[in-house]
Amino acid sequence: MNRRKLLSLVTTLSILIGLVFVATPFFASMNRNKAAKSSSKIRIDLSEIPEAGALEVDYQWYKALVVKNPKMTVFVVPYSDGTYWLPDPTWERPFLPCNKFLIREDGFYCKDPSLHEGWHEQTQWDSQGSNKGTWMPDLQKLNFRIQGKYLVLSPEYN
Repeated sequence: MNRRKLLSLVTTLSILIGLVFVATPFFASMNRNKAAKSSSKIRIDLSEIPEAGALEVDYQWYKALVVKNPKMTVFVVPYSDGTYWLPDPTWERPFLPCNKFLIREDGFYCKDPSLHEGWHEQTQWDSQGSNKGTWMPDLQKLNFRIQGKYLVLSPEYN
């Protein structure tokens, strides 16, 4: 092996080892620490959840709707600035704003007076999150865990 090949080999190995040493802390910093994980969790006392209807809870950029009928389920609806953002299947706009979202014992409804009456038929869901209309999607479900007397919502469960 001549000097040129030896020098090229040593240089290549040094670069590769250097990249490993630089990349290791970078990728390790991408994992959230325990404090960040625990602060992103939301604990809901099971006794606060009504037998009929739903409990509405702020969860990141969503409203979480916790339902106990017939089994425990959590639905999420995008929420921002006092407005629920429903999907718009017509593609006229990215989201359909709903300023009056009703939670009743038999389900969920958007009764925003600024929307056309035809939308009111589509923006209805039963208590299991299934859409009562013909083309609006069902409500999105969120994974959760029961820990003692608390229902826990966390991004790491999804």
